[in-house]
Amino acid sequence: RPGDQVEGMTESETIATVTTIARIQANFWDNDLLEKLSWMPITNAVELDYKGKWESFVQHFGHFTDEKGLRVGVKVGQYSEWLEKEIESRPKTIVHADLRADNLLFGPPGTREEVVILDWQIAMRSMGAFDVARLMAGSEPIKERKGHHMEVVRCWHSTLLEHGVEDYPWEEALYDFRLGALATLFYPVHFHTSLIGVTGRDLELIRVIIHRAFSCAVEVDAISVLPQS
Repeated sequence: RPGDQVEGMTESETIATVTTIARIQANFWDNDLLEKLSWMPITNAVELDYKGKWESFVQHFGHFTDEKGLRVGVKVGQYSEWLEKEIESRPKTIVHADLRADNLLFGPPGTREEVVILDWQIAMRSMGAFDVARLMAGSEPIKERKGHHMEVVRCWHSTLLEHGVEDYPWEEALYDFRLGALATLFYPVHFHTSLIGVTGRDLELIRVIIHRAFSCAVEVDAISVLPQS
């Protein structure tokens, strides 16, 4: 069954997906296997035009979030260079970078086909928690994820440890998740110019992406990781 980002994902689907991505990431966690993937970029550079596109984004799509979300967005612009460097300094692994419901297939629970991750074309070597943040912020409805953000992150983190990742305590995983929740905002701002004037499902998709992503950054107090925040 294909996922549907507009409809969104359930808590159990989200947990199954972060468990799957954690198993993959554990195999490449800051090791020689990852170094051999030298052709894979360490960034998709979507952060570079964030400040330049912010005013246009607010003009065309700012109504899809609220004042709290917009304030977070402004903070991200103020610290975009710091955020880029901080993420680059974190432990690296394979990052799908577009982990969302539209790129997932769901099969019978408890089988190898429970979650199949498609479309790895923008994969990069970066901070693993970004995938967790992007998935939750983009594909899980606000009512569905309410109160269990940390459960999802803990599931991802514990799966990493179970599969051999060392020297990565919970506090660092949570820190990285909050960094990821901020970095997720780079994507709708970067791509919004190609979506101005869309209708139908495309419009509904950009609406839920923006609403969920900015709300998630607020919900998890993501700006608490920023300097002087």
